[in-house]
Amino acid sequence: NVYHSWNHPLMRARGLALGQEFKGKGVNIALGPMMNMGCVAQGGRNWEGFGADPFLTSESAYKMILCLQNAGVQATAKHFINNEQEHFCTSESSNVDDRTQHEIYVHLFLCSVMAGVSSVMCSYNLINETYACNNDKMLNDILKREYGFQGFVQSDWSATMSTLSAVAGLDMTMPGDIIFDSGNSYFGGNLMDHVNDGYISMARLDDMATRIIAAWYFLHQDKGYPATNFNVFYPNDEATNQHVNMQADH
Repeated sequence: NVYHSWNHPLMRARGLALGQEFKGKGVNIALGPMMNMGCVAQGGRNWEGFGADPFLTSESAYKMILCLQNAGVQATAKHFINNEQEHFCTSESSNVDDRTQHEIYVHLFLCSVMAGVSSVMCSYNLINETYACNNDKMLNDILKREYGFQGFVQSDWSATMSTLSAVAGLDMTMPGDIIFDSGNSYFGGNLMDHVNDGYISMARLDDMATRIIAAWYFLHQDKGYPATNFNVFYPNDEATNQHVNMQADH
């Protein structure tokens, strides 16, 4: 509702308030803004975005990123890209020609890069028959080369499909393990083996680490940043929840 008002000061105030609340809870990275177009009205993630107007969405995301990060929290532009339906989202391919891609969909992420966004999250779906988190064209060629994105690319939760996604431009796999609580990962030991065996260069590994750590320093999270003081999985565990009240009169 805030963003549909086209009220720019209100947009900025909301982004700053969100950032202050995230920081007060010890959250380093906010998983937003979301800027998919909501082409399918029944889309399960439409509630998270700004609507189906590319200009409104790009302007809203730009302001939200600036203000989240002004509060000291890393912002995440998501979901990259063409994540326009929830049904079969991990197996459907969004087939999009280059002109449409640039004029409607990736333009939003260009605005995010211009805002200095720390992170971009790649999506579950395939793009032109290649998974988003393993898509060299989208991650390396458009996002990092054409748009000059200097932050890190993280996967949506369990959207990583291969260790070699690192070659295609993925910098961080989330939540880390291949399947929740499996204890194994496409990165970690597998990434180390791929580097030692020559499938992934040491220069690329250094680039991945540099992009992640640079975002941490960029937002000055190395000095005086609050420690995480809540446990989202066990909110009633008194040992890991300090119940820090970040409500304020916004």
